[in-house]
Amino acid sequence: MQDREIERIAPPRREKRATRGGAIRRTLRRSATVLGASAACALALGCAPLEAPTDSLPDTPARMSGIVSALEIALPYAQDEAAFASPAARSEISAALRELRRNASALELHAGDNTPGFRFFSRRLADDANEISKRFGAGSHDEARFLLNELADDCAGCHVRLPDAREHAVGAALTARFADSAPRTRAKLFIATRQFDAALASYEALFAQPDQSASALDFGGELQEYLVVAVRVRSDFARAERTLGAFAARPGLPSYLAQLVATWRSALVELTPYAHAATLIEAREVLARAEELRRFPADRATLVHDLVASSLLHRALARGLASPDETAEASYLLGVAELRNDPSRGLPQAEAYLESAIRSAPRSDLAREAYALLESQTLLGWSGSAGLELPEDVEAWLRELRELAGLGAARP
Repeated sequence: MQDREIERIAPPRREKRATRGGAIRRTLRRSATVLGASAACALALGCAPLEAPTDSLPDTPARMSGIVSALEIALPYAQDEAAFASPAARSEISAALRELRRNASALELHAGDNTPGFRFFSRRLADDANEISKRFGAGSHDEARFLLNELADDCAGCHVRLPDAREHAVGAALTARFADSAPRTRAKLFIATRQFDAALASYEALFAQPDQSASALDFGGELQEYLVVAVRVRSDFARAERTLGAFAARPGLPSYLAQLVATWRSALVELTPYAHAATLIEAREVLARAEELRRFPADRATLVHDLVASSLLHRALARGLASPDETAEASYLLGVAELRNDPSRGLPQAEAYLESAIRSAPRSDLAREAYALLESQTLLGWSGSAGLELPEDVEAWLRELRELAGLGAARP
């Protein structure tokens, strides 16, 4: 395939960050284009609205291998500002970024996974790879470095959706380049390259270090990241329960965290029968139990229940559901679960799941409920000290979804 930009159908980026990186993300979000309803519907339903490139298309593992190979070259350079901007390295980095963009674009357009989660993450990966290459070529090295260092999050978010019991050697060379990096960095790279046992072991070693603050491990997201891999990917509830048991024995554990860990341990035991389930009915059961436990909207006591339910929903969507209404319900419930458990809005796939719910069952009660939640989250994401001003493409996207939901005229 020739190295060229591929126009893609994608809703605008809506995450907002109060950092320099946030300004970069907001620029990406404003530059994204929402195309017409028929093309967007084709994306939601898994059709191929774009003309396929003319070259032969390797399978998905080959594309993933190409992405990792490109990162093996570019990502180590990105750890050093001077090295990344060095004229001597420009040709090598440029070639690697072109390969990254080429493989990410092909993966987005032609992979066989048609679930809303894969569509979100493959689109995000392709967009980010394209922006990294463009910004590096334009000499915007700081912005390119920022996005490149975040790229592993795109891969990791996609890889933790479904069970995977295999060993993957493709990323071993990449992670070996970061042998001296911080444990958190290595753990995330292990997830991004599907080395899940190594990721779990890295987190467990981190939790055992006495100089690591228990509260920092909680608020930094490491505990939740560990549970995501153990529950969704490895379905190893017993290992997660043992790890939390050892964590609970740490001296000086804050009371709030001791209570949470005890609740999570009990939930892992209670929900073990669901470790290998994959139906919408079972997901409803787990979520109903979570509602009984939840004391207030942001209560993290139900984290394990939400993770188990989201795992069941991802599996159900991957296997296929009997009707558009069931697909819409599964997507909606996934969106709700993600909103509860990604407070930083670092990877806003919740919006993609809510949009999928609307498109799967337009003009239904559930579509209207999904739209109301999506609209509120979008307005919240764009609010700030300067007030609320939605970009034109975001307004158009909301207007289209509002009409699909059967809510009539556009929002005033």
